[in-house]
Amino acid sequence: MKIYSISLTGRIVLIIFLSIFSLSRIIAQSCLPNGIIFNSQEQIDNFPVNYPGCTVIEGFVSIGTENITNLNGLSQITSIGMSLLIQSSGISNFSGLDNLQSVGNYLLIFNNAYLTNLDGLNNLQSVGIDCEITSNIHMIDINGLENLQSIGNNLILESNFALSNLHGLSKITEVMGDLSIQTNGLESLTGLDSLTIIHGDLTISSIYPLTNLTGLGNLVTIEGDVGIGQNYNLIDYTGLSKLTTIGGSLSISGGNFQTNMFGLESLTSIGSRFIIGGSNFLTSLEGLNNLIYIGYEMYISGNGSLINFDALENLAFIGYSLVIVNNYSLESLSGLENVDLMNLDYLGIHVNPKLSFCHTSDICEYLSIPTHTATIQQNFTGCNSREEVLDACYTSVEKTDNTRQGCVVFPSPAANHITLLIHEFKGHASLVLYQNNSQLVFETSAYVSNVDLDISSLKPGIYFLKITHNSSVEVKKIIKI
Repeated sequence: MKIYSISLTGRIVLIIFLSIFSLSRIIAQSCLPNGIIFNSQEQIDNFPVNYPGCTVIEGFVSIGTENITNLNGLSQITSIGMSLLIQSSGISNFSGLDNLQSVGNYLLIFNNAYLTNLDGLNNLQSVGIDCEITSNIHMIDINGLENLQSIGNNLILESNFALSNLHGLSKITEVMGDLSIQTNGLESLTGLDSLTIIHGDLTISSIYPLTNLTGLGNLVTIEGDVGIGQNYNLIDYTGLSKLTTIGGSLSISGGNFQTNMFGLESLTSIGSRFIIGGSNFLTSLEGLNNLIYIGYEMYISGNGSLINFDALENLAFIGYSLVIVNNYSLESLSGLENVDLMNLDYLGIHVNPKLSFCHTSDICEYLSIPTHTATIQQNFTGCNSREEVLDACYTSVEKTDNTRQGCVVFPSPAANHITLLIHEFKGHASLVLYQNNSQLVFETSAYVSNVDLDISSLKPGIYFLKITHNSSVEVKKIIKI
């Protein structure tokens, strides 16, 4: 048996040779730093001959013109450092790019009239910036993206009229930018079931076969705006059952067929604007019963069938303005009693011809401060001017049922005096008045059941009167004007 040995010098020479060989292979794998434009099928077919060993294209790749019918000559490519642009080609799928794993910047696929699916992109795992698939009029599905896990910014699917489902997006758990789904033939959003967060905006528009939002069932947070409109068969928002927070605005525009807001039962917070406009079939806001916070504006306009706001019974805060305009069936603002409107800069209630009940407690409080800006006009009697609403506020307090147990304070709002009625009065009662910031104003005792309190020296604002009587405690809100 022969034993072969290599001297130290020989081993060094061998290591150097192997290193040079490996380096040459690495260099050969990385190519085309300035990118490449394919304008003919011949260029595609000759790629492995012209660029042997080129697997990593450092620059961009552009594929265009209808005479390109297949991408088989690109099978050696595993990575594109910049963008991949495929437009106006004659391909029906992406066979030939089966080894492509990553695109560094943009993946843009648009205006490919013969494209029916994305088969061939099955090993693509990441897109560095945007993935935009638009105006591929015969594309039926995007199943070829089933291994795509990461998109660095926006995911845009628009004007793919034959697209029926999104099954190829099952590994997408978050979208770092915007998700825009518009003018497609989708019957559902099934395929987005793994999506939990969108860091940008969500837009769902002009998808005529869509009846609900099933497929978004694990979406919890949208950090940007949500816009939903012109989906003519959309009945409700089923599919958004886990959505709790919208960081920006929620805008529901005309063309949707829903009569309520079912599907949004988990939504508690809208960071900016809440806008519903031109939804003529909407009769109630049921489904928004857990909404607590609107950071900037609530704008309800042109909803011909909306009757009231009863579903907003838990809404506690609107940050800047409340505008209710051109809602021709609206009869009452009931449901808004618990909102703190004292932060508003503007209140607008106009051109709601059936609206007669405007004197909810929060609106009474807001209007009681003369410097608060409001436009109230062209509604029904009782809500046709600021003065009419304030009169209704005053009357409603005076007509409080004084036969019930406990205490009654009226009028509120008041400028100079308020009256306290203590039912089943015995002995005496302790009265303590606090400002809205909990600072003590005064305390006194009452020895009769009918007490007149002089508040003429107080500054306008909100106060709370704490009444202790017969071992029970009640707190009454007082508005000083």
